[in-house]
Amino acid sequence: MGVFDTLKTVFSPDYEAVHYRCPRCERRFAYRADLTDPTCPYCDSGDLDPVEPP
Repeated sequence: MGVFDTLKTVFSPDYEAVHYRCPRCERRFAYRADLTDPTCPYCDSGDLDPVEPP
C-alpha cells in the first residue's frame, strides 16, 4: 500500500476545497476554502450555494 499512499500524496491537493453551485448558470465547481468572496468562474455571479462534493 505504500505506493498508493505516495501517489495519493503526490496527486492530492494540500488544501481544502469548498464545492459550490451557481444558481444563475447551474454549474458546479470548487474553490480553495481560504478564498474570500468567491464568484462563479463562468458567469461572475457572487450568489453561490455551497454543496457537497460529488
